[in-house]
Amino acid sequence: MHDRRKPPPLRVVEGEGRAQQSTRRGQLLEVRGSAAISPNGQLALPGFQSGRNPVLISGSLASLALRPIREFLRELQVRRIIDIRIAPSFLRLGLPMPAFQHMLQELGITYSHFSSLANRFAGLSSHPELLRSRFTRYLEDRDNEIRELRALLDEGPVLLIGADPPGPSSDRDIVLGALERIGPRFELQYLADP
Repeated sequence: MHDRRKPPPLRVVEGEGRAQQSTRRGQLLEVRGSAAISPNGQLALPGFQSGRNPVLISGSLASLALRPIREFLRELQVRRIIDIRIAPSFLRLGLPMPAFQHMLQELGITYSHFSSLANRFAGLSSHPELLRSRFTRYLEDRDNEIRELRALLDEGPVLLIGADPPGPSSDRDIVLGALERIGPRFELQYLADP
């Protein structure tokens, strides 16, 4: 006997890579290896909330520039943006800071710049391992700021903006590692970078 049911529209992908299937809206989720998933973070789809754990969406300005920003933030249901870049600017999105803040106010989104969690060591060495080590040690002394960031996750989906694409040495992933050590659980979503 042959089963003729259609396969589910969901497939399991292992390893590292990017989604091969494009949509009319563009790619939203980057598929990452198991290093991107931790015991405290549950990988989820952007814009989907299971209701069980707070949602943290990790993205760069490049990932936000892929689509009209207002529509994109609505679709992701973002309630707060946390920016961990040293010098925040949204000119790449065509918005000076006052215009960006006005748009967020219209959408009911709160913006916070966590300068204390920015990587002050970027560019000081050509050795990524050394930079990662310095920034990780720096964050170990920022327990209060990490706890404050974790508390904000309970207010609704939070978009964490960093300067670089995700990866083992990225500022965002190092901050996420510190956040995971604090706990409790949260759902982690990555926006695809171009």
